Amino acid sequence: MQIKIVCLSPAFRLSFILLFLAISTFSKAQESNNGFGLETFSFGPIATTTGFGFSATSKLKSLSNTYLNLDLRGLQHEKEAKIQNPNYTNPRPYVYGKLNSVLLSSLSLSRYKTLGQSTNYSPSLKLGISAGPSIAIIKPYYVYVQGFDNSPYTPKQTLQNPDDEVLQSNVLGAAGWNSGLDELHYKLGFHIDINLLTEWDKNYRLSRLKSGLRFDFFMSNLNIIYNNSDHLFTSLYATYQLGGTGK
Repeated sequence: MQIKIVCLSPAFRLSFILLFLAISTFSKAQESNNGFGLETFSFGPIATTTGFGFSATSKLKSLSNTYLNLDLRGLQHEKEAKIQNPNYTNPRPYVYGKLNSVLLSSLSLSRYKTLGQSTNYSPSLKLGISAGPSIAIIKPYYVYVQGFDNSPYTPKQTLQNPDDEVLQSNVLGAAGWNSGLDELHYKLGFHIDINLLTEWDKNYRLSRLKSGLRFDFFMSNLNIIYNNSDHLFTSLYATYQLGGTGK
């Protein structure tokens, strides 16, 4: 029996690839003996109010309470909601008015103030702030629409246009994940967040639980949802990571 992963979204497929590259890069840097090496490394899933993905964190050797972070996750607009066209039997779900899907890649430095030291029975607790650049990888979101000619069932791929009532009333559902992959483009942004880090460090293994409030800002509109502004995204997030101390 073959297991296919074609059902995964492009965001998750790219996340796996980029996360693997990030882990390789962090691991090599962790072996460095110079002052700018990485002292610890951990990675795990991240859940936010605007999307899901993966997160990696490493502590810098040379600077006290300073961390390097990499996040890879989907970015959704707050107005996204899946619907089905009642005019057809068993139509595929799709997001009404969606124009683009976004994978967000973010790199940041974090500085922390220790609130409580780690002991044999309790983790350390740190309050911190993170900031850095972001890259939004944007893919057009296509839907299938019933053909308007007189031939038998002939669906066509197109972008949505809620102003075109005839087109929208004939949407059959979302197109496949690979539709639009040859039209990827990128936009740069900046992010900042305030977070609370709980860190367990025992027997050369560590785990980190981080949660906080994050702001993502882009100079130009990402055009995720038709006729909506997509410059600023505010989200709550949490990530749980496992890793090693490198000692």
